[in-house]
Amino acid sequence: SPVHEVCIPVDTEITQERIDSFCVIPNTDGARAKDPNRFLYDAFILEKGLIETPEDWRMWFYLGQSYHDCGSPESAIEPFKKCAENTSWLEEKGVAFLRVARIYHRLEGFEVALPWYWKSWEANPHRGEALYEIIKHYREQNMFNVGAAIGDLFLQCDYNKSEMLFIEQSVYEWQAKDDISVCYFYVGRRDESQKLVEEILEVPHIPHDCRERITKNKGFFK
Repeated sequence: SPVHEVCIPVDTEITQERIDSFCVIPNTDGARAKDPNRFLYDAFILEKGLIETPEDWRMWFYLGQSYHDCGSPESAIEPFKKCAENTSWLEEKGVAFLRVARIYHRLEGFEVALPWYWKSWEANPHRGEALYEIIKHYREQNMFNVGAAIGDLFLQCDYNKSEMLFIEQSVYEWQAKDDISVCYFYVGRRDESQKLVEEILEVPHIPHDCRERITKNKGFFK
């Protein structure tokens, strides 16, 4: 990509594995990071690059990301769709459809977004971020049977085995289980609801106000 750098090995003989003990700590001490228009400039550079390589689907993804981050989500929709409909990398396809769904959800409402959430999950059923958004909506609408049924699908997601692209860890650790536990409770699946709440409370990094609420739920569910 013209605006993203990656480390590459000098030796062509390489191996690949996932190392879980590393983390990335971003900072904003560079000149570029202090430029409020940097994402818009990135979008212009990517637009220019796509004139020469229009089938670079990863570049289409980051064009959508750049428009989204510069505050122009309407302009991000078509690049994300272009990537999602053409890339052969299922993780990228699923995330691109998820980006489209969330933009539509924010701009036009859940009913417009819903087919795109399903496209995201269909593209990569190992991932559950799209299902989480659907479950959360139905829980908020007190449609607990639907939420519980989709919750069953979410709990089958097994992204840990291979997935790496833009994983939203908190969704898997506690956020989705929070909504699913409420749905399970109100459809009579009390033991499963209680088990999910207990799993959530073992997660160390839950915001304090959420932990208080979930702890109260535990007592209420009992």
